Amino acid sequence: MKNLLIKKQNIFILISIIFLGIYLRFRNLTLDSFWLDELFSMDFSNPNRNFSEMVRLTLEDVHPPFYQFLLWIWLKFFGFTEFAGRSLSAFIGTLTIIVSYYFTKDFYKEKVALAVSFIFSINIFLIFFSNEVRAYQLTILLCMLSYLYLYRTVLTKDKKNLYLYWFFTIIWMYTHYYSFFIIATQLIFVLIYIFIFEKDFKKLFIFTIQTSIIFILSIIPLIPYLFATTQGDKFWFIKKPAITYFINYIHFYFGYGGLFFVLFGFLFTLYYLLTERIEKKEKIFLIMLFIWFIFGYLIPYINSILTFPLVQARYSIVMIPPIILIALYGISKQKNIFQIILLFIFAIFSFKVIFIDFGNKLYKQQYREPLIYVSKYSSIPIYELIPENGHNGNNTNHFQVYSDMLDLNLNIINDDRFRNDYKENKLPKCFWTIYTFYSPTLKKTEDVLTLYELSKNEKFNKIYTKEYNDSQASLFSKKGSESECLKYLKLRD
Repeated sequence: MKNLLIKKQNIFILISIIFLGIYLRFRNLTLDSFWLDELFSMDFSNPNRNFSEMVRLTLEDVHPPFYQFLLWIWLKFFGFTEFAGRSLSAFIGTLTIIVSYYFTKDFYKEKVALAVSFIFSINIFLIFFSNEVRAYQLTILLCMLSYLYLYRTVLTKDKKNLYLYWFFTIIWMYTHYYSFFIIATQLIFVLIYIFIFEKDFKKLFIFTIQTSIIFILSIIPLIPYLFATTQGDKFWFIKKPAITYFINYIHFYFGYGGLFFVLFGFLFTLYYLLTERIEKKEKIFLIMLFIWFIFGYLIPYINSILTFPLVQARYSIVMIPPIILIALYGISKQKNIFQIILLFIFAIFSFKVIFIDFGNKLYKQQYREPLIYVSKYSSIPIYELIPENGHNGNNTNHFQVYSDMLDLNLNIINDDRFRNDYKENKLPKCFWTIYTFYSPTLKKTEDVLTLYELSKNEKFNKIYTKEYNDSQASLFSKKGSESECLKYLKLRD
């Protein structure tokens, strides 16, 4: 009877944590504007595109296509809107909370699994990327499922677990190329396990060979695109990392308060590893976590130094699970009151970041606001000026994508057409430019106008500007037509 009551209580706590996570992920879902990368995602997965076009655009960009395929299906059902686009990430982020519970429950006591799911539900880094139309929430979800079934396969040698490991890992590889680095950490773990713990290693060694063959065959369609991704300047925005880069990343994940929580947890865990006798199953699990943690940062670092930089905090979102689980192992060995105090302090710092530091503030490039503003004057031609955005092989008209999402019925003229009209002296006497900047060579919005030869131009005057976060809408007129162009503003205002 007592066990039944505890079970019901734990189910109630888990459901409460899930609803807390849902609230935190959906409460400000469309508060902030979509930014450049999100508009790429929406453009590629526009439900009006056919399947082959969606896949081609994604592969020719810098990513494998599974997330875009999922988003394409999602938008077909729920519409081409801001809420629909971001709700997929919020939904996957909620699933991540649930998976974190079951992932942990395989190895720790249920109260620790509940603590892990609680940390996942209130983690600001996970909440932030649950509000972004990108693949990061899906990568962490698939990463945990991949590691879960790898661990079960290693311990049980069961083919069902092996097949599930293959399934989730292949989907993960088709979601983000960063997965290749973490899969390398899995291979290191398996080899260490075989040589240290496994007496009869023949079956597991065969599984390893089979897995390697399956994975190599599965990524053959990606190889030409993966090679193309490494060419050119598609990662111009990523700098070579310092050897201590992971410390900054851990701070990004958890903030200063969470950083101390993690540090205490790591110290406790290392103390118990070095001084206490630990069950074989626990030891194997901790070794797996430490390999995931150490090599999950080391391998991308070595790649970035020897070839091209490919480390970004958002790519490394898959490092959050081992950090939390290593920390909570040591904390779970302390007295209950100390565990509660540490978790309470972590929650206080997290809620401070969520509700005070972030609150209802806007952090992203504002594409929506200048677009909505100029839509009031839609009789004036609108040119988009988006230079040097890194990987715009499709020449995405970002503001047009956003106009379609908001159902504004605008015709946004892209920057190629602007350059042509400027060169051939076909620009109208009144026109809007809407622009943001996303480049290390452009430090302020005025630099964009300089790039397009509109700053201090002899033929045109900038007669009105509306400024937003890293974006502007500017009204230009041919010299001598200023009063006529300003009439449009007065008529509307």
